[in-house]
Amino acid sequence: MLKLTKIMLCAGMAVSLAACAQSEPANEPEEETQEETAEETSSEPVANVTGGTIRGYVDANGVRTFKGIPYAATTEGENRFRDPQPVEAWEGERDCTEFGPIVMQNEAAPFMCWSAEYVDGGLNYENGRMSEDSLNLNVWTTAEKGDKQPVIVYIHGGANTSGSGQNEVYTGENIAQKGVVYVTINYRVGLFGWLCYEDETGEKITGNFGIKDQIAALEWVKNNIAEFGGDPSNVTIAGQSAGSQDVQKLMISPKAKGLFQHAVAMSANAYEGFGPIGGIPVEEAQAAAKEALGEYTVADLRSMSTLEVDALREVYNPSNHVIDGEYITEYTKDAYASGDFNHVDFMAGCVTGDTALFGTFLALPEGETEWTEELYAKVAKDTVGDFADQLMAVYPADGDLSAIMAQMSADNAIAQYSIMLAKKAEKDSSGNYQWYFSRSVPDADPKVEAMWGAFHTGDVGYWLNYFSDTSKRPWKDADYQLGDLMSNYLVNFAKTGDPNGAGLPEWKKADGNVNYMHLCEESAYESMSEERNAFWQAFYANN
Repeated sequence: MLKLTKIMLCAGMAVSLAACAQSEPANEPEEETQEETAEETSSEPVANVTGGTIRGYVDANGVRTFKGIPYAATTEGENRFRDPQPVEAWEGERDCTEFGPIVMQNEAAPFMCWSAEYVDGGLNYENGRMSEDSLNLNVWTTAEKGDKQPVIVYIHGGANTSGSGQNEVYTGENIAQKGVVYVTINYRVGLFGWLCYEDETGEKITGNFGIKDQIAALEWVKNNIAEFGGDPSNVTIAGQSAGSQDVQKLMISPKAKGLFQHAVAMSANAYEGFGPIGGIPVEEAQAAAKEALGEYTVADLRSMSTLEVDALREVYNPSNHVIDGEYITEYTKDAYASGDFNHVDFMAGCVTGDTALFGTFLALPEGETEWTEELYAKVAKDTVGDFADQLMAVYPADGDLSAIMAQMSADNAIAQYSIMLAKKAEKDSSGNYQWYFSRSVPDADPKVEAMWGAFHTGDVGYWLNYFSDTSKRPWKDADYQLGDLMSNYLVNFAKTGDPNGAGLPEWKKADGNVNYMHLCEESAYESMSEERNAFWQAFYANN
């Protein structure tokens, strides 16, 4: 892993400034020239953004880095459960060499397949690393003002109840070296980000604050990214897991129109009926919150301390997008059917391990320990009804049934993305591309690697060409080669809306059938067999 280093002002710069101080007063044009020379000589870059001047640093590879830039005001007190408010101005240069606090959530720790680099460990309210004053973002760039490099804004995952833009795996220190300006953001999560509530006085909280924060961050990018050499008219949003669902909701949000030109959805399908959840009606969200928090008025919730409100997450901690009629006006399925969405180029896909998190297509009944042919037939009939015979014909019980179930679940997830992209394409001529990632992510513990393989979130480091050494994973040449390939696809897509480029395996546009770029040791464009494709197309046409 490349280590970031802060580089102090050089002695020559100090001497130059001292000499200037002793010289005779210069006219206005000469002063501008001296300021430009000083900025070019300084190894601590500065930028002028909404709110004031910020100072970052240059890492060992020449990437200009700015961390913890506020894009909105604190959300504490009267701003709590309100739309993000304008950032408050500051005097002088603001130090943006360290990450800002993350939003309120449970303190994280490694678990399951997610080792330290995949979680934000050690950050909590008590040590000041977690706060309601946390709507900040981070920028990595090798560009200079006026360069107009494409911009990638990454929206983190975490079930919309956790996560932050400072997670190590989401770093931009390597992807920025490929010619993009890269941004990560914080947005409110859990109760603080998704509460939709009406109290006994009739005062309402409208929810979707996480989406509203993301839109505020994109507006900040539109207004400020040119200062970092980015092109505000060429922005790609990318997100993984809950961030993927957020990306897809931004694609149908009228409030996000014009704020981005391309979108990337990693490992969570927000098309209703396919993903874990696509959105709920505002009345349903309000009823659930009322049942849990009915003793509080909205005024109470805004007058309470941060920790008092945080304690309520143990009672109620929503994470759902709400159909609020303003930021999200309809379901994704309905938006694609009507054509009423933001028509942008779109890349979407999943990883092998997603099914372990979101569930297999056919579930082994409780109390059973292994599949039998008889059990397969019964569960298939219970699950797909009249399609059971066709399912068993294309996935015959002629081998390891556990492996057959795993393949069926993977094919189901892949097919869902293909069908979702086809629905979008019916009303949209933008480019649509699909992938499937199956590279087993190396682990220092071979048993963990064998258990989790291409686990949920494991692909993110490959997309960003970043391979952490925090957990001493035994990365191989095949990993570095795949990371170079995937990051090139991502950068090309950010530049033009098309992932293809010289020397890369051809990635064809989605065409309505189940086909995709298979990202693995030998990446290639693949198509599902005609029989399996026909089954999934017919099944979802009737379900």
